[in-house]
Amino acid sequence: MIRSTSRSALIAYDATMSIHRSLRTRGALGLSACLLAVGCAATPPPVTPAPPVATPTAPAPVTAAPPPPAAPRDPFAVPGALQKETIPSGVPASIDASKLKLPPIKGKDEKKADPDAVELPAAPKECGRWVANKGKAKGKCDTRDSAIAQLDEAMAESDAFKRDAKLAALEACTGMPAGMVRALRADLGPAECGDVLVAPVLAAKTPPSSDVHQVLLALGLGARLRRTATGEPKLAPPFDKQRVKDFIAGPMAKWVTAQAEVVEKISRKGVELSFYARGIVAVEAGMAEMRIVEVVRSAPLPDEIAKDAELKDAYFSGLEQSLDPRKVRGRDAALVGLKDLAAVGVIADGRVDRARTLLSKMFGGRRIDALDKLALPAQPSAAPAATIDQRLASKLPTFYAGLLLAPEVAKDPAVMQLLAVRGVPAPQRKVLQQASDLPRDVEMAAWRAHMTMGQRYWRAVDFDEATALAVKLRGNAPLGDESTFMLALSLATRGGPVDAAQMMLVAPALSLGLGNIAALDAIAAAQPGGPFSGLAALDAAMIQQVSPPDKLDAAFWTSLAHRYRSAAGMLTDPELKKAAEQRARSADEIAKAAPAAH
Repeated sequence: MIRSTSRSALIAYDATMSIHRSLRTRGALGLSACLLAVGCAATPPPVTPAPPVATPTAPAPVTAAPPPPAAPRDPFAVPGALQKETIPSGVPASIDASKLKLPPIKGKDEKKADPDAVELPAAPKECGRWVANKGKAKGKCDTRDSAIAQLDEAMAESDAFKRDAKLAALEACTGMPAGMVRALRADLGPAECGDVLVAPVLAAKTPPSSDVHQVLLALGLGARLRRTATGEPKLAPPFDKQRVKDFIAGPMAKWVTAQAEVVEKISRKGVELSFYARGIVAVEAGMAEMRIVEVVRSAPLPDEIAKDAELKDAYFSGLEQSLDPRKVRGRDAALVGLKDLAAVGVIADGRVDRARTLLSKMFGGRRIDALDKLALPAQPSAAPAATIDQRLASKLPTFYAGLLLAPEVAKDPAVMQLLAVRGVPAPQRKVLQQASDLPRDVEMAAWRAHMTMGQRYWRAVDFDEATALAVKLRGNAPLGDESTFMLALSLATRGGPVDAAQMMLVAPALSLGLGNIAALDAIAAAQPGGPFSGLAALDAAMIQQVSPPDKLDAAFWTSLAHRYRSAAGMLTDPELKKAAEQRARSADEIAKAAPAAH
């Protein structure tokens, strides 16, 4: 066994040393811990201390009547103080326009030796069609109203290329912020084409406003980052030890080093950006780093290692250890980006989806998507959008909705219901936070938006804001009321990490601090056949599974299986019932293999 172990370690060392060296020699990304620490250092909400217990001066007489039993605690009471979101102004710091330039691409637009030049695949040929796309404006658009009306018509086009042509026609509209339409085109068009789309505007003599200018650069940098960590070398069979070793030490190590340098150079340009712009670059930088990790993981194994379980384990153990620094840089950059996009108010966005998917894949022990399956009340059916504001709220990405829609539109129930799906921009959130006379439907939509933001970004402040809204909405409603279920779910999600960064980096190994499910249990127990009993029972089980006790013994998993099975019996939705039954079976299987309680 000693001989086998030594041989295993030696082969694993030989096969991975070159990659190990290339990974360890790269410098850390500029977008990382310095920005991430802002979120990790946030102070949790204060907890109201319990009143001191008076100490009696003399023993009570033996004949005294026993004290009355304590009144049962109201499961719907809100423990501790509730945080309020500090909403950013949305106006990024001003940056010298001369710094807002794309780095040149070697051999293409590099006029002379430039230390910032990057070696990068050219944009896809398809991008030329989008750059050359032209349209004709219908009438004048020199006022905000006339420009917005034409934007409304353009955004109604379902074909992406035809929509881009209609948007291109609006670039000359003086009723639009300068450069904003080009940024919107790059944001909605093919992601790999962003740099060629924004380059002409970035090179213009008269730059747009700082916020749009930064977003234009970010979209260009993001497109270039999207084209990194691609075109990796391949090794054809046979996979004997020497061929694999030469491949990893040669072409693969060279590719990793080159891609790491490009990712670092491009992402460094995004360090000074802020708000939405920084979020775009940071997320793309994080995904590029994690793509490098995935490519290295997929490199072929020598046949003699692949056929020997012990050698295979040793190989992958050494490989994962050498990849850890790059995984961490990718994670930290992605978390910085998600923090910025959360501040913008983004809910529905492809970048967020891709980043969360990769983070969950790379760091399975801390799944950022663990709350996605929580069952919220059914979304009300939205009436067809009847106004320009409503139509744009349903189509525009969150950042542009914040630029173009009046903040007061958030008070319109139909607009707010649509924003709660795509994302509520910062100007509209400020109006909601400051208003005292909002329609009930607006507050219901705001609750849903905060809960969804909490699910996607793990922001504790969103769960607190949702709790405050639910308390107001509930009043004295009975257990069977929708607002009572909303309050119960809000309470159960409180008490966790400040945000996704703290959830993945700082929180205890198992318990995340969530799990005040008493109100959900009260709904499930009091009304087994009620309209929200099944949802309450299912959510209580899922929250307990996401934030379990420190000891995961067989008793815990057996109890969890019982919870899921009980929820399945109360649910009427076929998909939710099926999911609860599947989770019950999985918990049963884990219970069989888990250690018994001591």
